[in-house]
Amino acid sequence: DFSWRSHLQYLEQLRQVIGLRQYGQKDPLSEFKKEAFMLFEGLLSKIKNFSPELFVLSGFRQILNKELLDIPLIGTINLHAGKLPEYRGGSPLNWQIINGEKFAYLTTIFTDEGIDTGNILKEQKIEILDKDDIKSLHKKANKIFPKMLLESIKMVRENNFGKKQNEANASYWHQRSDADGYLDFQNNDAEKIVRIVKAITKPYPGAWGLIQGQKVRIYSAKISEFAFKGTPGKTILTNGINPVVICKKESIEILNYEFEKQPNRKLSNNDRFE
Repeated sequence: DFSWRSHLQYLEQLRQVIGLRQYGQKDPLSEFKKEAFMLFEGLLSKIKNFSPELFVLSGFRQILNKELLDIPLIGTINLHAGKLPEYRGGSPLNWQIINGEKFAYLTTIFTDEGIDTGNILKEQKIEILDKDDIKSLHKKANKIFPKMLLESIKMVRENNFGKKQNEANASYWHQRSDADGYLDFQNNDAEKIVRIVKAITKPYPGAWGLIQGQKVRIYSAKISEFAFKGTPGKTILTNGINPVVICKKESIEILNYEFEKQPNRKLSNNDRFE
């Protein structure tokens, strides 16, 4: 449940940050490490007492170490919203939108000690439509994953542990943070800007640009039908259409936006994204 997951995440992070490897190391953090180690070992003991047959991971950012992976009788299944091995690592669904993929892949993995390196159990692709954004793709994935999981559980119970990944095609993508949502109008064309907006719109914080040092969140945008040209980042307001921002190539029309610290402020012709 959520409580167990929260404790497990915290203790795993704690264990990695302080570099805990053995009981009572001789340094200024020795007592703290000793206590943390005892808490971690106590948690492992409690989980083992459940005698779990299988672990299932979904949206879990930490890497489970061998001690944890060895607990369940059969093993661990991970639900990964990306094509493997091309989209190992963090934020795979967001990255697939940003990179302009025509399809997003959903994968179930029989987990090993690597980063999304385990055998592929089930794989299914979903088309990324022009109207899709991260919220709609999550909804699609959430409808498909339960059936994939049940099929994957059936496989491993029958000692079918899937197929190995092709390491020659492996790529690792980092977990995205809010800093990665910066919109660089000077160096990106309109199509790329729109994809970034779609990839991290609500329920994520949203893509953002800077105007006079203030963050402007952009939640929805489309490629402008009009051929506005000029200085990238320049905002244009004309009658009958939403605010337009010039990009390196073409321009975007902003459909939904907000100044982070001035929610009621509106864009003007004098504004320019930095």
